[in-house]
Amino acid sequence: MSINSINFGFSPMSFEQASNLTQKTRQTLIALGIDPKSVASEEEALALISKILSQRVQLAKTSKNKGGCAEAEIILKAKSLASYVGIVLPESVPVDKILDMLSNKIESLSKENPQGADIDNAKNELSELKEMYKSLKQKEDNMFASLDYNANINKIIMGL
Repeated sequence: MSINSINFGFSPMSFEQASNLTQKTRQTLIALGIDPKSVASEEEALALISKILSQRVQLAKTSKNKGGCAEAEIILKAKSLASYVGIVLPESVPVDKILDMLSNKIESLSKENPQGADIDNAKNELSELKEMYKSLKQKEDNMFASLDYNANINKIIMGL
């Protein structure tokens, strides 16, 4: 028995597929954590982006009904907004830094084009993200204060 050929699954089309996408679509895919080479066309990429964003909207609605959201959700929304306004973020950036970068970028964009509806939408989304983050941090602070209080009560009860 001999081996006649080896197939590594390499396709030269994968490099060409990514070049069929617009720069904005490519950036959005990257921000969503999707490899641009994994889609065959602009239409497929837009459909995938739409699907993911609708899932995130559904997640946001569900979490709002539950009374809050996780920091991971805020990061996803902030990265999506960053991609929208043209900021390329490193992989691990704290939320407060992302929000500061967004604030600076949106402020500079509003100086360039003060009448833009897109800028107003971005400002509104940023203020919503800041409120969500502030609320999350307040809940965390309250939780830690409560844990501290319980620890102190336990020490008193145990006579420590």
